[in-house]
Amino acid sequence: MVADDESYILSLLNLIVTSGKSTTLYVALNYINTRDINIVTIENPVEHDVPSLNQVMVNDKMGRGFKEVLRSVLRQDSDVILVGEIRDSETARIAAQAALTGHLVLTTLHTSDAIQATTRLLDMGVERFIVAPSIIGVLGQRLVRKLCEHCKIEHLKLVVVCLNFVLKSKMNNVPQSTAISVVQSCRHERGKWP
Repeated sequence: MVADDESYILSLLNLIVTSGKSTTLYVALNYINTRDINIVTIENPVEHDVPSLNQVMVNDKMGRGFKEVLRSVLRQDSDVILVGEIRDSETARIAAQAALTGHLVLTTLHTSDAIQATTRLLDMGVERFIVAPSIIGVLGQRLVRKLCEHCKIEHLKLVVVCLNFVLKSKMNNVPQSTAISVVQSCRHERGKWP
C-alpha cells in the first residue's frame, strides 16, 4: 500500500484548461510507480501510454463513464487510482470514499484556484464529513509565460519582499541578489507562450 500510516488520501489538481495537468499527474505517478504498487488510471482519452500502469479509457457512449469505471476499479486491488477529471457529483463521492478506504486518489477538479476545491466538492454534493478527512493535498497550477530576453525588466529583491510579506518571516536563507523579471510591451516575441 502507498499510504503506510494514513488510510485516506485525495489529492486534487485545480487547473484551468491546457495548464499541464496530465504532465503533472504522470510525473507524480512515475515518482511512486514500483512493481509493488498497483496503479490504475481512468482517463478520457489516455494521454500517456505507460506499460507498467493499468490504463482505462472512458467511453460515455458505451456506458463506461468515470463513475462506472471507478466503481469497477474499487472492486480490484488497486493502491493508486488516477481519475482524469471529476465532472459530476457521483464521481466526486466515489473518489472521496475511495480515498477514505485507503486508496491514493489523484484527480483533477476544475476551479479557478486551489482554495475552491473543498467548496466545489461540497457544491457537488459530497458531504462535509467525507470531504474534510479525504483531502490531504490540493495543488493549483498555471503555466508561466516565457519572457522575451530583449524586453524583460528585472526587479531586484522583489521576490524577497513578497515572500517576507506572505510568510511573515525574515527569509535569512534567500540571497539578497534574488531577482524576478516582468515583461513590458514586447516587440520581439509578440506574446509567444512556451
